[in-house]
Amino acid sequence: MYIQNLYQSNQFDVAINILETISSETITDELLLYRIKTNIKLADFKGTSNDIKLFEKIFQDSDLLRYVRYEKKLLENKNEKQ
Repeated sequence: MYIQNLYQSNQFDVAINILETISSETITDELLLYRIKTNIKLADFKGTSNDIKLFEKIFQDSDLLRYVRYEKKLLENKNEKQ
């Protein structure tokens, strides 16, 4: 998967530019997870929070939900420390 390769090679700006062109109606659970992870790497915590809410709303039966909840917990812990 191209987005996964961009993420793993630390090309976050390129990855987010592509991910942001995908509408909320057509994005898959896997791509939305990568958008969440990429936004965290780019320190876009507002975008991350919005995407987590979107994921929990439209992909509540996804096998990837536990990873999103993990990212959410990390984000909450980071905010508590600030």
